Amino acid sequence: MNFGEILIDNRFDLSKGEDPMIDIGYYVIGLAMYAFDDEMPANQEIACEKNSDGCDLWGNITLKFKEGKHAHLYYNGTMRGSTAAYFAFEKGLIEIDSFFWCPEGFTLIRGEVEEGKKKEFDFKMKDDEGYNLNNCAGLHYEADHVFDQINEGATQSPIHPLNNTMQTLGVIEKLRNKIGVKFQQE
Repeated sequence: MNFGEILIDNRFDLSKGEDPMIDIGYYVIGLAMYAFDDEMPANQEIACEKNSDGCDLWGNITLKFKEGKHAHLYYNGTMRGSTAAYFAFEKGLIEIDSFFWCPEGFTLIRGEVEEGKKKEFDFKMKDDEGYNLNNCAGLHYEADHVFDQINEGATQSPIHPLNNTMQTLGVIEKLRNKIGVKFQQE
């Protein structure tokens, strides 16, 4: 999974608790955690570059889970890049096109991933009227779910409870400690 975007200067401000890992790295780490049913990774590795203020600019992350499962993740706050996600399995793969955090669809490929031997199934999400943001076809399901939960008086989602978010933030905290990025408040 990759997320590259040119972030404005105030999103590299450690005095305000802003860095690219929290800003856009959360998306790649969060999706990996979700893909592995919010299992805590047994090991986290990161390579990065920091600016003169000690703020991370980009990171290349490997999360290792039980039974040999792993995720390779990349985020970059200094340049635009791929924003797609790929999930590989023994009998196929899933491709989520650009803007994986608010997709318009995905492709499931079954069988051998060689030309002529694969069966592709495209799943496109329909953009409903009333939503006018770019690539909101997938994002509106999340917005509608939050609206429904608030109307029901719920304090968290049964699909993605607070504990899942806290686990993802825990992984981010471990990665930030490994690279030595410290917020002024710490």
